[in-house]
Amino acid sequence: MRIVIVEDLAAKLAMLGRAFREVGHTTEGVRELAGARKMLADGGYGAVILDWMFPDGSGPDLGREMRRARETRPPADRQGRGGESCDGFRFGGR
Repeated sequence: MRIVIVEDLAAKLAMLGRAFREVGHTTEGVRELAGARKMLADGGYGAVILDWMFPDGSGPDLGREMRRARETRPPADRQGRGGESCDGFRFGGR
């Protein structure tokens, strides 16, 4: 599966990309929401992995945008804020 990983921290982006590639997926990473929106508009991705907070917005905001656009790829959150567990289902994650 082709996966977009949206993570602003370079080390985490590299680690996540490596983990998904090791199990056979193709990954592309982006470090800001503006770039993620462009990649998603171009299409061809089976899943989106979103961080929670970015300098230019939030992962949940992008998830809600995808939901409103009836996006077929489910966004998946991967971490909470300040040690909290995050609930991506609230913004469209599966």
